[in-house]
Amino acid sequence: ATLDQTVGLSWAGTRALLRRLLPPHVELDEIIEAWSDRYETMTETELALKPGVLELIEVLEVHGVCRAVATGSHQEVTTRHLAAYGLDVRFDAVIARE
Repeated sequence: ATLDQTVGLSWAGTRALLRRLLPPHVELDEIIEAWSDRYETMTETELALKPGVLELIEVLEVHGVCRAVATGSHQEVTTRHLAAYGLDVRFDAVIARE
């Protein structure tokens, strides 16, 4: 469940958690770099919408309901992920980390 504990954590929080869990000789920078590289590869090749997302957005649009995304991800990453599915123009607001 260690990976689950990192969801929503900042890199500083993730680093602190890993430092507590891993032996002192483990190089965290190497682990975090490999983790980041794997995440980038995964989001470029395995990123998928959750079932029903497009249908929900369409219903909200038809009824004139404002739509927003709020995330702890960085703005650039969020915009890239939304644009991959043409969703970047379907939200009234996108609030992300700078």
